[in-house]
Amino acid sequence: VQAEIKPGDRVLIWGASGGMGSYAIQLCRAVNAIPICVISSDNKKEYCKSLGAELFIDRRDFPYLSQYIDGDVPLQELRKFGQAVRAVTGGYMPDIVFEHTGAETFPTSVFVARKNGKIVTCGATTGYKLSFDARYLWMHQKKIIGSHGCNAHDASRANNLIEQGVIRPTLTKAFKFADAAIVHQDLMSSGTCIGSLAIEIDE
Repeated sequence: VQAEIKPGDRVLIWGASGGMGSYAIQLCRAVNAIPICVISSDNKKEYCKSLGAELFIDRRDFPYLSQYIDGDVPLQELRKFGQAVRAVTGGYMPDIVFEHTGAETFPTSVFVARKNGKIVTCGATTGYKLSFDARYLWMHQKKIIGSHGCNAHDASRANNLIEQGVIRPTLTKAFKFADAAIVHQDLMSSGTCIGSLAIEIDE
């Protein structure tokens, strides 16, 4: 809600094929905004396409993202990612960056958001202690917005969107409770999640 996403807004989505990213794509399409999906495999790209996405950036082309969590990201690397964004959008930087990855991507998110753009954060998968160059924030009057959808009002609105057919659930796999530890370990080590995963709880 606070991001005030509008028709025509270009929205960069990290981890676009995952649980939150796949819903973000659909929310963009529902208001005629333009999702720009960061993906890391061909099958993830195809999954995002099935949700209506058309613009993609391959994260494998930017290995620096996982190398500078505790230090400065070299300016040339930030510019390289920015050039990739412009290449797929026809010269535009994103109006909104949907950021839930955290430490690995936050410096890049702040850098690539356009002037007066917004960085919406709702998670920190790779770490919650964030380091970024604040000059790109204040000099270009960008905004960082915290988003947390775990209340009854937001849950009700989300359910209504599903009931209306605006959003389709993205649950792709369900696992037995006994396998919970194995599933979590596999997810942390491989990062191959497509859509949402669930653990079945016995009655």
